[in-house]
Amino acid sequence: MEFIKHDDPLAISFVRAVKTGNLDALRRLLNEVPGLASKRAIDNKGGSRTTLHVVTDWPGYYPNGPVIVKMLIDAGADPNGSATGGTFSETPLHWAASSDDVDVAAALIDGGANIEVSGGQLVVATAHHWTMQ
Repeated sequence: MEFIKHDDPLAISFVRAVKTGNLDALRRLLNEVPGLASKRAIDNKGGSRTTLHVVTDWPGYYPNGPVIVKMLIDAGADPNGSATGGTFSETPLHWAASSDDVDVAAALIDGGANIEVSGGQLVVATAHHWTMQ
């Protein structure tokens, strides 16, 4: 597993591309940096998160979120990768659910996210209805 510091210019460019929904910039980064989709960002407290956590981070609803999820999974991101450093080991699906981002949650499930995963409090989207599990 490869880590990249949260303040590395690559991480900053990646987060900017995700949060603005800039598909061209994201595509370019994924092409220029093999394995970028499977890297983890590490913060100054030692916690880490996956590239898919960036897409699902609060408040969610980033432009092109579902398309970005698919791009990252196609490029090697693990839809079941957990965040570490917090109280719970939460997957991107946990984070999408906590932001009520149904479209991104659906894209994660379509990409192989496990809705039965333990850790955190998982809320599953069924159409536009959330169910606590």
